Amino acid sequence: MYADKDRLTELVVANRLEKDPNGNVEIFERFWPQNGFGADDAVHPILIYADLVALGEQRTMETARMIYEQHLYRQFGQD
Repeated sequence: MYADKDRLTELVVANRLEKDPNGNVEIFERFWPQNGFGADDAVHPILIYADLVALGEQRTMETARMIYEQHLYRQFGQD
C-alpha cells in the first residue's frame, strides 16, 4: 500500500493492521504529488505495472500486460 504520511494512523486503524515482521502488508510513503494522476487516491499505472511484473506470476503478468497496453504503450512504446 502507498499512503500519505499524515494519513498513516487512519489507514492502520481503519484496516486493523498490527505490526508483524512476517506479515503480508507493506506500507510505503506516497512519493508522487497529490493530484498528480487522476483521483487523489490513484497511483500512476507505471507503479502498478512494476509491482505486478516484480511478482512474476502468470496472472499478474497478464494483468501487467493489459495495464501496459492501455496506459503505458503511448509513452514507452513496445515492451
